[in-house]
Amino acid sequence: MDREFGFIGNFFFHGTTGRHVVHHHVSRIPFYYTPEANEAVKTVMGKHYQSDHQTPYLWAFWKNKRDCKYVEETEPGSGVYMFNKEERVS
Repeated sequence: MDREFGFIGNFFFHGTTGRHVVHHHVSRIPFYYTPEANEAVKTVMGKHYQSDHQTPYLWAFWKNKRDCKYVEETEPGSGVYMFNKEERVS
């Protein structure tokens, strides 16, 4: 998910931290191409592209750390993994 990282992300990381989705698709892309590449990824991903530029980064980080416990395959053999919000019982 793309998030806003404010001054630190824009100044020190040249805005690349706010374009996290494109980083996972093309991790070796130079930072100066990320704005253009990010727009292309949005077009290709369509409704599956996600961003949140409203929630402050530290609050979003805390919510993810608190609520996302582990990654689990949705159906055996599907190859699709999602974060599960329930505690795993061993």
